[in-house]
Amino acid sequence: MLPRWMILRHLSPSAWEKRSHSSLDLGYLSDTSVPILFYDSVILYEDDLHDVGDVRLSVRLRVMPGCFFVLQRLVLRIDQVMIRIRDVRYFHKFGTDEVHRDICWREVEWKNLESLNLPTEVGAWADEAKTMRLVGSIPKVGLPGDLPEISALKLSEGQQLLL
Repeated sequence: MLPRWMILRHLSPSAWEKRSHSSLDLGYLSDTSVPILFYDSVILYEDDLHDVGDVRLSVRLRVMPGCFFVLQRLVLRIDQVMIRIRDVRYFHKFGTDEVHRDICWREVEWKNLESLNLPTEVGAWADEAKTMRLVGSIPKVGLPGDLPEISALKLSEGQQLLL
């Protein structure tokens, strides 16, 4: 049997059940009266693409008394060509038997930035903090047909997620 902390890593993609609405508890996550017990942000991969752009894969983890939340984000910028963002959010409320997953893909060709009132100069996109503020303005694109935008993983009886 796998250690409990490895359970999610070895599950088939088909174990995720499509849902019609997100179950991320944004109210709880944004409640400033609830303490954040642990937070970390880790860059898993980063490259400057031979000075023609940038790619970065990062993970942010937040643990609160009643849940954990993970944001995995891939940001790809190819200067004068395109910007692509792939977000996957995981949410688990402690004491429940489900892990929730929301996936969002965003993408824009460089030539379309101006029509979206987004900066067209490379320097505006080279700064990570500025890029993160602009993410919501980049149009969403469809996911592959077999990948649901919103899904949940039902934990088997006796399975627990431990941090």
